[in-house]
Amino acid sequence: MPTEAIEIIRDHVEVCMPQKLVAKIQQQFPNVSSSQIYTSWAQMSKILWRRDKDQLTSANILLNEYGDDVDHFKVTPLPDVQIIAFGMKKIANTLLEHVVEVAQDATYNTNSKHLELYSILGEHDGAGYPLGYCLLSTASSITIDKRRKSLEAWATHIREKYNITPCFGHVDKDLVEIKEIQNVWPEIKIQICWWHLQRAVHERLAKNKLSTTLYNAIEAY
Repeated sequence: MPTEAIEIIRDHVEVCMPQKLVAKIQQQFPNVSSSQIYTSWAQMSKILWRRDKDQLTSANILLNEYGDDVDHFKVTPLPDVQIIAFGMKKIANTLLEHVVEVAQDATYNTNSKHLELYSILGEHDGAGYPLGYCLLSTASSITIDKRRKSLEAWATHIREKYNITPCFGHVDKDLVEIKEIQNVWPEIKIQICWWHLQRAVHERLAKNKLSTTLYNAIEAY
């Protein structure tokens, strides 16, 4: 890659995402590929967020540095469980006592440590706002109760820190998350995501084989 192209990336690494740099660089250097630009940006941007070789240690250090923007919740991890939990301080503090509905969702295998990323959103005036996030790894501990207790500890911090007392909770069909929300907010009314509900029904109807075997009297005899 030409030195000039590298300098453009370095000068804009703090203010531009790589997709915005592709057109700018390729206009001057047509032979530079998009993958080269993405790779270079990814390497240079590490200085902005990487604080340690260990991913969890790095994340904890970074969260502590941004104490004016986030609340880094101190959650004691259960055995064989890794957890990082934090709240969006500036957003949540503006919604105190105004959140009537919350929604929780998750995505999985977010990095090489196979962490699960959970988020709780608060609804206000027809829009959703992130109240908090939780990075959780139960890969080495498949005990459902540990995942529920870990999520409850995180959600309890959000409830207590920002005085969140919603009337409705939107979740997918994950029973662990449903139980967690109910334990943290006992008076809440759970509503299942319509998209997840439809998918579950369609998947069940698409199965040709019955889940139970029909009784055959002749074979049994």
